[in-house]
Amino acid sequence: MKKLNENCLKSIYGGPIDPFALIDGCFEEGTLVTTQNGQKEIEKLNLATDKIWNPISEQWMSLSRRTVTVAKGTMYTITTASGTVTTTDNHPFMLMSGEVVKASELNTGDLLATAESGDLITNIAINPIEDYILVYNLVYANVGEQKEDHFVEVNGVVSGVLFLQDQVAHRTPLATEQMN
Repeated sequence: MKKLNENCLKSIYGGPIDPFALIDGCFEEGTLVTTQNGQKEIEKLNLATDKIWNPISEQWMSLSRRTVTVAKGTMYTITTASGTVTTTDNHPFMLMSGEVVKASELNTGDLLATAESGDLITNIAINPIEDYILVYNLVYANVGEQKEDHFVEVNGVVSGVLFLQDQVAHRTPLATEQMN
C-alpha cells in the first residue's frame, strides 16, 4: 500500500481534505480492473474510452467517474479461488445468496457471487492502515438501480462499485430487493 505523508492531505486536488469524512473510495492503488483491453490499474483507467467488465450482468460498462480519496483505518485483503483484492472495510461484495455485504462482514468459506457457480473465500486478512493511503472506486454511466448492474472484476475477484457501497452503508433496499 502506498502511504501518504501529512502534506499530501492538504494538497490533493488543490484543497483540504477532511480525513474523517465518509470514505467513498475502496480499492488500493494498483488494483487491476478488467477492461476490454485487458487488466489496467484503477488509477490509470481512461474514463472516456475504457469499457469495464461486469461479470454479474456479463456486459461491458462505461464509466461516468472514478472517485479518489484518502483512507486511514483498516483494509481487508480478501483471497478467493480466483484472486486477491484489498479494499476498505465498507466495500460491497455480493454472496451467492444475493445478499450484498461489506468486506468487514465476510467470512472465510463464504461464496462470492459470480455469473456461474461462485468464488470461495479462502482467506481474509485484516490490515491496519498506519498512514493515509489513496483509495479509488468506480461509478458506471447510464445504469439503473438494479444491483446486478453495479459490479466489477478486480484482481480476478467480483466486487461491487460505489452505487452498492452507498446502498450497503445506509442499508437502503436495492431495486431487486424492493420487488420481493
